[in-house]
Amino acid sequence: MNAPRSTPLLAILPLLAGPVLAQEAEPPAPQNPGTAASAQGTTTAAEEPSSRFGEPLIVDGRHITDLEIERYLVYGVGRNALEARKLEALLGIEHELRVYQSKERYAEEQFQAVYDDLNEAQRAAIDERIEADLAAMVVTQEELQERLQEREDEFLSRYPTLDPNVEIGRAYGTKQWYRDQVLQTMRFDKMFFLGHPNDWPDITVEAIHAGSPEFDLVADCVRAWELRKQQAEESGEPMKREHEMMMGLLRDYVIMALNGFVETKSSLDGLPPDVLLLLEGIDTFVEIPTEETYLEFVDAFSDRDVHEAKLFLALYEATKNKLEKMGALRERQAYMQEIAEARTAIQPGMFDINFMALMGHQFPSVEAFLEHNYLLSSFKTTIAREIERDENNNISPEIQAHLERASVIMGLGRVLSEVLFVSAFEFRNDRWKENGWAWAKQEADRLRAEIDAYIDRLVASAEARTAAVERGENYEPPADLVPFDQYWSNLLDLHSEFWDPPMPISGKPPPELGRKNRGRFQEEPMTRNDYKRTLGESSYYFYLYDISAADQVFFELEEGAVGGPYLGPFGYYVVYLRKRTPPTNPLDMFNDRHFEMVTEDYARDAFTDFSHQALKEAQVSGLEGWGD
Repeated sequence: MNAPRSTPLLAILPLLAGPVLAQEAEPPAPQNPGTAASAQGTTTAAEEPSSRFGEPLIVDGRHITDLEIERYLVYGVGRNALEARKLEALLGIEHELRVYQSKERYAEEQFQAVYDDLNEAQRAAIDERIEADLAAMVVTQEELQERLQEREDEFLSRYPTLDPNVEIGRAYGTKQWYRDQVLQTMRFDKMFFLGHPNDWPDITVEAIHAGSPEFDLVADCVRAWELRKQQAEESGEPMKREHEMMMGLLRDYVIMALNGFVETKSSLDGLPPDVLLLLEGIDTFVEIPTEETYLEFVDAFSDRDVHEAKLFLALYEATKNKLEKMGALRERQAYMQEIAEARTAIQPGMFDINFMALMGHQFPSVEAFLEHNYLLSSFKTTIAREIERDENNNISPEIQAHLERASVIMGLGRVLSEVLFVSAFEFRNDRWKENGWAWAKQEADRLRAEIDAYIDRLVASAEARTAAVERGENYEPPADLVPFDQYWSNLLDLHSEFWDPPMPISGKPPPELGRKNRGRFQEEPMTRNDYKRTLGESSYYFYLYDISAADQVFFELEEGAVGGPYLGPFGYYVVYLRKRTPPTNPLDMFNDRHFEMVTEDYARDAFTDFSHQALKEAQVSGLEGWGD
């Protein structure tokens, strides 16, 4: 896991450049992902697999190949760049279509004929006109450098104490990714938004009308363009561009339209490990290869990213094998049909499957989420009795036992705490500390011992005061002994390593919500799900590591006590639990929605335990530890 890139300080443009991909004549025959991977990865005694990722990952005799690991990484950490590579392919298709249409239009206008019937001189004349048209869409190095400098100047005007290069790495992975993304965005704008809106290509206008049928955004763009033109003429300055927020919306509409011209297939559709995506449309067949794409993005993948990819794939393989041996592994085609139906039933929007996978459960990719869900749905068949009501409408003993925990989570129980964070990661500079995990563990243990010793001194002082009162004597505590709250607050200021970026000195400031304030998160108690997010945890993190600092605080730590160090995604937490409030929304197990929520939570917890037990039982090599 890299440092979070979800809220970068630099404005993210939704595009990234990559080479236009060659079109092939015929697509390969689809394969089941499991079959394809097994056929490629199974080892024999005579084989000696190798890996660029250290010792080869082998689970129960099957070699998890580098291609599978690379594909997982690009689908996950590299997903924005992969989408941009896909977009580059779509732009290539659009480019060829425009060239073809221009040839036929100019041939009809100039010679009243079709292009193929023209002689060489006539074709050359038309080709020259088309080349002039395309020249207007070329982004020069001077234009690119000017845009990059403009963005850097704007950033520094708001955040003068931050290093733009560090923030580029935080937001985009590498500086080259960022540069390519800005370049592709500029090319995209010239291709679809060049000049006056009345001159925009038909696809642009149609896409905007389709994306926003309630408002005539094109008419708004016309008015805004003419106003900017008038202002430029009056001031003598260059004409300003459309506001970036509006441009982002308009680009999204066009990208949706381009995606609508092709069907996109991934590993979920049976592509072999050496292919990331397959784009199919009318006279269109474009493959995006795994190895080539991985190597383009390789600098953005950290050692931890690689470890988590290997851990997920090992968990998947071991769990799948165990379910298969139990006769519980579902028929894959039936599962994929369910997913297709669910995608159709849930219209694209805020709460579609993509949102649930990437935002709700924070999996690195939709592919990883749906593969995980495939095994989870298979596992549920093994605990059907536990997660269903009996013939008398009674819940199972397992769900009854889980109900207390579920009531805290779904009934909105809350905690108010302060957290001393000892980090293995240097957030300000967006990099892991050298030997960071070993140092963080040692430092967290040291601080916890210091805290315990101070509490012992407070207890001893209180006992001494009581004894003195009983003897009728005055008691003077040691001069350096201050109340625990004051001691704790000083400790946070000196040692807690939560980092909040500085507030901008100009422009609209970001919301205060979500700022860590050295571990003094907020004045009001937090629900468990909010608390998990604040500590950087998620359903995906819990599945990978089968551990949660948030849950240890919520379900084990006593009110008024100090707990930890608890292992977290980027270091260790020592927690002072100030207050615990009981659930305010009681669960009704005769309410179908409540029953479904509780049983789903129980099933996910049980599945995580099942997967990690399967991994322990499996014969595994090449799954080296990382960090700690």
